[in-house]
Amino acid sequence: MRTDAELLDALLVALAVGDVDAVGPLLTDDAEYVNPSYAMEAGTRKGREAVLTAVRALIDTFELSDVETNYEPVEGEEGRTLLTWRGPMRMRRFGGALPNDGAMLIDREGDLISRIAWFREADEARAAAAD
Repeated sequence: MRTDAELLDALLVALAVGDVDAVGPLLTDDAEYVNPSYAMEAGTRKGREAVLTAVRALIDTFELSDVETNYEPVEGEEGRTLLTWRGPMRMRRFGGALPNDGAMLIDREGDLISRIAWFREADEARAAAAD
């Protein structure tokens, strides 16, 4: 079985190189991708194909190769990891880069990712994990 770090490294490598096809095998069939209410595309996408559509939109918009990442297991939550990042997110279509810090709560079932929830800040993700 892959460790949390191995699973998240595989996800991050796929995102960094823009390989949506490499993300699919990392997801459960009923995976979810959750954007908060303030996101441009707020709401929950359910099912592998819906998650891949959200990932494709992310990859089509941003180049994610220069961000620094950190993982921390969520205390008391088996299979849940807080992924944080810091660094510029380069905009593919418009050029330039945006300073960006953010976080995702990643849930896993066995060897696969079952849920990805995006947050603007790590503290916001930590508060959501505590709820």
